[in-house]
Amino acid sequence: MELLKSLWANVKAEPVPTLHRWGNQSPVWLVMAGASGFLMLCSTLYFQGWLAMDPCEKCVYIRLSQICIIIAGIALAAAPRNMVMKLAGLAFAWWAIFYGLNHSLDYIASHHTMDALDSGMDFFAAGGGANACATEPAYPFGLPLHEWWPGMFAITGVCGEDDWSFLGGTMGHWLVFTYSIKIAVLGIVTGGWAAGFAKKKAATAN
Repeated sequence: MELLKSLWANVKAEPVPTLHRWGNQSPVWLVMAGASGFLMLCSTLYFQGWLAMDPCEKCVYIRLSQICIIIAGIALAAAPRNMVMKLAGLAFAWWAIFYGLNHSLDYIASHHTMDALDSGMDFFAAGGGANACATEPAYPFGLPLHEWWPGMFAITGVCGEDDWSFLGGTMGHWLVFTYSIKIAVLGIVTGGWAAGFAKKKAATAN
């Protein structure tokens, strides 16, 4: 608690220098990677292993997103002051977050479609045409991840079959929530780092 108070005090006193300093240190990026690692463990060990909820098409894309965030976090933590690594890692992290968020929203739409079908609505009227799932994944750059690592990336479930809920939210809703947190935190750190870098460059030029 005292550590959090100290961090918050630093942000309030000197927001840009503090956020710039955080962006140039490894811990913040390791936290980002660790958060996605925790979600991956929940996905594979709890949902798939314990609850026997096999991954659908949207799920495997979300898993790829989380793994990419882990890779970006490790890369940024390994060389937090290297400009090339910083820009590449940030770009990769942002891409992965929005890639996962997009498929999380699709996941929610598929769940709503399945609920409509269960209530007796026509397949296309329920949005089945737009939200239907493929049985063969299409990963970026045509990567055959489902062949390289079938236990993680092969489609074995059906989109929309989600009976799990927590505090009134389905898995899709909680995924959107976690991605929203990532966007907010990464946006603050990225903005603070960029502002601090620009300020430092301006001071050097003068």
